[in-house]
Amino acid sequence: MRITSPPGQKVFDLYLTVESRPSVLAKIATILRESNIDILAGGIECSDDKKTGYDLFYLEMANAKVTPEELVKTLKAQSFVKEAEIEPRV
Repeated sequence: MRITSPPGQKVFDLYLTVESRPSVLAKIATILRESNIDILAGGIECSDDKKTGYDLFYLEMANAKVTPEELVKTLKAQSFVKEAEIEPRV
């Protein structure tokens, strides 16, 4: 995916491994909304057994209410999140 943002914006790659079940994506979106984080793009895949989801989001965090580290901590505290990592997009 080719993602660009205006100069000076803070763009991050968020990688999640989650339980694959209804409402998980909505819960993630709610956390991002409440943190004032904009989703620029993303991708979602499911394991062959349909038990695990692999989510990638490109996030713009210039006006976020949390730091990237705080976002990961919040996501990891959710029962449906197995793994969470965030990296600045270069």
